[in-house]
Amino acid sequence: MDMDAMYAGPWVGEFGWELCWWNPMIRHYSKQYGYTTVSAPESSRYLYEFADNFIPLKAKGITYWEGELEGEPPVVIEQFSMTPEHEFARHINEPERVSAKRSWRSLAPENPVKVADVLCAFRPEKSIRNRPIPGKSYPFQKCQEIVNHLIARGLSVACIGGIENFCPTGAYDLRCTSLEKLCSAIAGARCVVGSSSGPIHLASLCECPHVTWIASPHHTLEQRYTKLWNPFDTPVKFVCHSRLPSPEEVVQHAENLLRPETKEGI
Repeated sequence: MDMDAMYAGPWVGEFGWELCWWNPMIRHYSKQYGYTTVSAPESSRYLYEFADNFIPLKAKGITYWEGELEGEPPVVIEQFSMTPEHEFARHINEPERVSAKRSWRSLAPENPVKVADVLCAFRPEKSIRNRPIPGKSYPFQKCQEIVNHLIARGLSVACIGGIENFCPTGAYDLRCTSLEKLCSAIAGARCVVGSSSGPIHLASLCECPHVTWIASPHHTLEQRYTKLWNPFDTPVKFVCHSRLPSPEEVVQHAENLLRPETKEGI
């Protein structure tokens, strides 16, 4: 393709799909253009360092095709004339069966800062548009037990994710921190644990070992965590049972994956 400009967006789907499908795909195709404009949530700006122009959005979504834009659609104002054939479509049916090329970059900064040895992404029970998201929540008491077990082993703990995520007693609260600072904390940690969610995919792209799970005996997520969405072969333990893993089981898997401790601030 010999085109001068590309407009990509607006991206309004869920964060995991943005991280592991949309962002690396747009990164790859942007190399064919002299100028790239991306419109995506302001909170994701850190992902689009390759864009010449970034249009911040307010958006929400449960899946890559069900996102919602909050507010008016973005207006692209620049010296380029945007026509349909110059725009890259967001929606592709069954994207993981499409051989779309992707270019990945490690999201870990060059000098990550250690905040805690283990970062935990503890999701509460969630429903979006009255539809429950099964198998990904974890009871608060079990979250507290995981934190207690880790602290008893001499490990420091911090909790990450949205403000609705649990942050048990004894853990530092890193919820709702900026994406750039979160990537630094993940890259400086020894392991990340939590049920399947965006922060766990982020651990993969920051090359930090992680333990994740979903309560389902037959689920396709394992292939994403271990292969499709794990471009740097980051060590991962994916637990898939008909039940939730016990706190002891989670901690044991985390101990098996702990990487050597680094000095504070390095």
